[in-house]
Amino acid sequence: MLKVAHKILFLMLVGLGLSLSSQAKTKLCIWSYNMLFEHHVPADSAQQWAQRLPNALASIKRYKPDIIGSQELQTYQVEQLVSESGYGWAGLGISHGDRKHVKDENEAILYNKSRLDLLSSGMVWFSTTPSQAGSYSWGMKYPRACTWAKFKVRRTGQTLYVLNSHFYVDGDKEHARLEAAKLIMSQVHGAQVDAPVILTGDFNATISSLSLQYMLRDGSISEARSLVSKPEGPAGSYHGFDRTHTPTRLIDHIFVTRDVKVKRYRVIDDQLLSGKWESDHLPVAVDIQF
Repeated sequence: MLKVAHKILFLMLVGLGLSLSSQAKTKLCIWSYNMLFEHHVPADSAQQWAQRLPNALASIKRYKPDIIGSQELQTYQVEQLVSESGYGWAGLGISHGDRKHVKDENEAILYNKSRLDLLSSGMVWFSTTPSQAGSYSWGMKYPRACTWAKFKVRRTGQTLYVLNSHFYVDGDKEHARLEAAKLIMSQVHGAQVDAPVILTGDFNATISSLSLQYMLRDGSISEARSLVSKPEGPAGSYHGFDRTHTPTRLIDHIFVTRDVKVKRYRVIDDQLLSGKWESDHLPVAVDIQF
């Protein structure tokens, strides 16, 4: 009888362990970070990538984000961040102009391989032919795109989608951004049936803009900043290498679907305080749970 009782107790404990495991919450730190297209950098050496890279790496090591949705990095910059981080990083995404052209912009998603397994990924190009690499429409003069990835969290086995984008800024700006927003939301609607969705990006637009209001209107996603009672850091994300004014214009955003809880939201302004430049933007960071 005693052996039977022990066996029953063992099976109960195993069952309890499985139950607790299945209910485990996933916690991740996600960044959206425009890290500056190097061709546009002035002659000031402190603003050039060779000087900014060590500062960006130090910031990543300090805050330990699990995923960074990056914008404006050229592919060679992505490769340097991955190889020199010493943090078990990987990057995915392709250059806008050519898959092998390391000096074209790449809307790369960087992620921590020790915490996340990549299940699938792809690109959506902002054009009337969104599956055609390098395509663009609506009066744009160069490509812009959305990189997407599906991950599995190793500890919990839970899956999530990350979409990362950079909206157009020149020409007929608002029309191009609105059409991009429509493509983005079609991706969100398709992905959220399967798993939670996090959308990062430099949208070149404030939350009151036509394109972002379109994205918010059906309630599928919410801006992360609106979901916390006390957002931390400056109200804006773009500083343009100016330490004399606190940024007030927020054009870098993180959006989440309704099954994601935002525990903390902050715009990290260390570089404004120290003068050790990482970019002309500040990283937007959220701690999430689902």
